[in-house]
Amino acid sequence: MMKRKGQALVEFVLILPVLLFLLFIMIDFARVFSFQNRLETKAVDAISLFRKGKTKEEIVGILKEEQEDLTLAITYSKQKAILELQEEVSFLTPGLNLVLKTPYVIKVKRVVPYES
Repeated sequence: MMKRKGQALVEFVLILPVLLFLLFIMIDFARVFSFQNRLETKAVDAISLFRKGKTKEEIVGILKEEQEDLTLAITYSKQKAILELQEEVSFLTPGLNLVLKTPYVIKVKRVVPYES
């Protein structure tokens, strides 16, 4: 009877790190998708502010009130403006930085019709 309890404990101890690793990976990927979604929303806000005639500095100031590590780049070409937002995400899972670059950079790029 005692051998079975000990065996179950040993099996549990062996499988626990694998389960925890998978749990942390799922949490990290959920965070990446959450950051991506938030950045998409910020891109819509940036386009709205851009169309209202705000300058890059004003847009960055408004967007950074909620998010400190946000980067905005605006480039102009013939009849369009390209807005690029980017944010860095650090992973919680130990060892995941060996597979993916840390910090992981999420980018959103939008093209807006523009007349000078």
